[in-house]
Amino acid sequence: MKKLFLLAVVFALLGGVAFADEISVGIEVFGGINFLEGSSAKKVYDEEKSKPGEDPVWKADEVHTTGLNGGMGRVRLNASGQNEAGTLGGNLRFDTDGGDVQGDGWVWWQPISMFRLQIGTNAGDGEFGLDGIGGWGFYAVAHDVGLISSGNVWGGGYAGPANIKVRDAYYGGFNGGIILTLTPLEALKINIGIPVFDTFQGGTKFGGRSEAIFKHTHGQVTYDLANIGTVGFSIEGDMTEKRHIPYDPSSPENGDNPKMYLYFGLTAIENLGLDIGLGYKLPDSWKEEGYGTTTVYNPFYVGLGASYNAGPIGVKLRTTMGFGGGVETKPESGDTVKPVPAPFRMLIDILPSYAVNDNLTVLLSAGLGIRGKSKQRKEPGKNEFEDAKYGPDDKTTDMVAWHVQPYITLKTSGWWAPNFYAGFRIQSGGDSYEKGVQDSIAGKYGDKYINWAIPVGIAVAF
Repeated sequence: MKKLFLLAVVFALLGGVAFADEISVGIEVFGGINFLEGSSAKKVYDEEKSKPGEDPVWKADEVHTTGLNGGMGRVRLNASGQNEAGTLGGNLRFDTDGGDVQGDGWVWWQPISMFRLQIGTNAGDGEFGLDGIGGWGFYAVAHDVGLISSGNVWGGGYAGPANIKVRDAYYGGFNGGIILTLTPLEALKINIGIPVFDTFQGGTKFGGRSEAIFKHTHGQVTYDLANIGTVGFSIEGDMTEKRHIPYDPSSPENGDNPKMYLYFGLTAIENLGLDIGLGYKLPDSWKEEGYGTTTVYNPFYVGLGASYNAGPIGVKLRTTMGFGGGVETKPESGDTVKPVPAPFRMLIDILPSYAVNDNLTVLLSAGLGIRGKSKQRKEPGKNEFEDAKYGPDDKTTDMVAWHVQPYITLKTSGWWAPNFYAGFRIQSGGDSYEKGVQDSIAGKYGDKYINWAIPVGIAVAF
């Protein structure tokens, strides 16, 4: 079905030559390498124990010292067109990272200024997202060329083990399907995203059932306050399956209830940007015969983003914090077992910069990802808690991930972003050696390892 949709978009764009006021075509090519990289972790491939077709086995008594790594961050063809009246148009995008080609497209119709209909997918770039200063734009193209990771926006960054990300507090956007946009007032906008395309992804998510599709609809209302800023409320239908019993309290945000976001972005002060995001997923509760009722109280997230520019000097800041959460069990008979408290989590990144001239900028990225100590019951079924432990030395589960990365950017074209990037990265995910990985990474329980790299990237667009 997706292929048929993409073909329809292609033909619509090709046919648009006859009626379009303008056809736009653009190409973006991003590439990056880690000129050198290394890690303090001991990790070497074991040829004797490793078997074809299975995950590799690593020796535990040698050191993986240095290496090289690289790839194409983006190879993209964009095309768009619309009719002369500006009421009908479409966009087409082909992406590859050197392997398979992925095609995405969307078509839109806007007969009047107060109504717009869009059908399609935007390659995972969230439509009507409100992730503020701390979103993709925090690093922008520096991430796309592989110089520095923006994974802390959507998960998978250096602070990933802390189990927190920017989009816990900020709405990341709608990925694809039907989008209805209503603008009854110039300052008021209503967005509705219906995920009909997800029914075609193997038929495992919603099975084509209208009830399930509408249950997972996204909605948003924004209002522009003149000369002050923007306020927005978003609601995101949940797209995950309920976690099966027994529940894992180390990952408390799961279930089958919507998540709500509140956003305010301040624009009233010259050279200063400021936004606040609040995110909360409603409690999830389900009953299983022979076990009882489980209720998951999800964390409450608070995010703050700030940016300031004074001549050649600039600085960006983002932080997200998660409070509360836990799992409560009420057996079929007996007293309710109170929630095991979830650990406090925090992410903070800072990015000061200095523009040497119109083309050359020096930046320094630094940040922390913090997870407090997890708790466990002193005795099964009892409401007394203690710090969770692991390993033969009874290490606690708190951790601090960190990174420091100075880098430079050089602009050599009329494109909006710099073209050349180079820097030095040193970071630690705060990971500990735990039981089960001792055979693949040598080290004592509780040891942390450090990764480093010298990344270089180039971005070209025309």
